Amino acid sequence: MGILNQISWRLFDKTYWHQEQFQKQIFFELNKSASNAVIVVGTSPVNCHTLKKINSNRVKTINFVTDDPWNPAHLSRWYLNSLAEYDLLITPRRSTLNQLKQVSKGKVIYLPFAYNPQVHFEESQLTTDDFRRYSCDIMFFGGADKDRLPYICELIRSGLTVKLYGGYWERYPETRPLTLGIVPPAELRKAVKASKIVLNLVRRSNRDGHVMRSFEVPAMGGCMLNEETEEHIEIFGSETLPFFRTPEEMVKQAKILIKSPELREKFVRLGKNKIVGGENTYSDRLRTILKEIES
Repeated sequence: MGILNQISWRLFDKTYWHQEQFQKQIFFELNKSASNAVIVVGTSPVNCHTLKKINSNRVKTINFVTDDPWNPAHLSRWYLNSLAEYDLLITPRRSTLNQLKQVSKGKVIYLPFAYNPQVHFEESQLTTDDFRRYSCDIMFFGGADKDRLPYICELIRSGLTVKLYGGYWERYPETRPLTLGIVPPAELRKAVKASKIVLNLVRRSNRDGHVMRSFEVPAMGGCMLNEETEEHIEIFGSETLPFFRTPEEMVKQAKILIKSPELREKFVRLGKNKIVGGENTYSDRLRTILKEIES
């Protein structure tokens, strides 16, 4: 089925195999349920025909638009058409807010990403073997987007020890030796804790102002070095975390942090207090969504 889905995705406007059966199953399950709302995440293939049928049954439909619908990697006619039929669209990026309002027949709001406290928490005890395996000057976890490569290469040239977690970093000869692949959450928590700094880059192809990592790293007790964006300043303030605008600024900030354990601890404490001390879990986001439905 994986191969059939890949063929369908490439040839038929980024749709999935057995699309018709899937739409029927969604409607069947909703008819059995007493729920008065259905929440769809991202590009889940619920088409406009199914959404119209759901709405005719007076079920509120919500889409948390986790990726930029106009990103070429996700752009499709059927998906843009489906967005018009939701009662509520939620975007975690201000850059797409006005475009979504133009295509939507319902309400559109901005709501940032969050963290899962059952997954993203600080590892309190690391063994000597853990530190030997995971420690480094600076680590990054996330996909190997091409626009992220100049930042990583600048770190490598600076002489700092770098470790990379996530997909596709093995594609580039510069980053291949540093690539550790995708790791489970338990390993990621240890890596965040054992690294002196955790780099946070947004995804330009998604027009991001922040990413999931923006909330996950502070919750896991990492010292996060943030790419400066309006959304990051809005979430953290200008004094909670260190920011950078260019690869050169990033290296300069990283070297200051590496030389000062006290400064790193300060930013760990401030970042964690800001995120964990606020209403920033996905349960908090769900409560906000339910309030919007009620209103």
